[in-house]
Amino acid sequence: MQRTVHNPRRWGRLARVSSYLLLLVATSCESEATTSGKQPVDGRDSGPERIQDASAEGGSAPTDVLDAGTQPEEPGPIPCDATADDADGDGFTVVQGDCDDCDKQVNPGAYDVEGNGVDEDCSGAKDDEPTGCDIDLALDAMNPKDAIKALGICRSQAENSWGALSAAWVFPDGTTGSTLEGCPIGAPPHPLSHGILPAFGDHVRPLEGRSMVAMSSGVARSGRYELGQAWEPAYGTSPTGGLMCTGSKAPPGFPRTSSSCGSNSVAPQPTVYNGMALELIIKVPTNAMALSFDFSFFATEFPEYVCRDPGQLCRARSVHRRM
Repeated sequence: MQRTVHNPRRWGRLARVSSYLLLLVATSCESEATTSGKQPVDGRDSGPERIQDASAEGGSAPTDVLDAGTQPEEPGPIPCDATADDADGDGFTVVQGDCDDCDKQVNPGAYDVEGNGVDEDCSGAKDDEPTGCDIDLALDAMNPKDAIKALGICRSQAENSWGALSAAWVFPDGTTGSTLEGCPIGAPPHPLSHGILPAFGDHVRPLEGRSMVAMSSGVARSGRYELGQAWEPAYGTSPTGGLMCTGSKAPPGFPRTSSSCGSNSVAPQPTVYNGMALELIIKVPTNAMALSFDFSFFATEFPEYVCRDPGQLCRARSVHRRM
């Protein structure tokens, strides 16, 4: 029996990269010679004293001190033409709502990073990324969009913004109808196989917000459950022996043999029993380099079946498509 608890999301590497690059270019251009600073020539330091002595004597400067006016000027940073169409190449023009067309990290599709004083998403307000949407979510919520909120994603995609597009409770192969013989054919994932929890036991708590998503091959709740007539077709006792009477095909590439099983190999099996999955489609922020989530995986198994049967598996898969 397995239970997997997914904690809220964390966006990775939301640094304003182009600003840092501009800063480095600007600071590297301060190298012109002046009459009040030091300009190295031929490996020696002319120094302000030598230049002052030459002027006081009324003569010409020493031959090893070149006139600052003859030094070739180093090119400065190319100015940004904010009047051009999509000057920063981020896919948004000023007409489309880009409030800083000289910074590709700033546009209507960006994530508004908290606490940096920048309006990345061009909403007109700084640091206003939606939060707190996982408060008072129902434990037995059937709407998968509530699971998105429990993961800490509080923005639904609209117009040019990033955000959640859709969500669905599915089986591990992505289908929504059970194919297990002897159980209702075409039945959806069992409602007890998923839940939104404020905690799991005494030690597993949300890392962000107040809720987290639980999915299980048994009952996705803390404690012990007797699956009687009220929960048909599921039966047995969860977590040690509950059967949800659902099944689907195995995902591509599964089952896999654990690296800790040595030379033992798991025989391919076409059916996954009592599986549960959450499928999300998200338009990712234009300024995000990665998306990560934290999870805890708990499983029990009889010792004689370890490294013989596929056992309990937890799998995450991402597919990237250009919209």
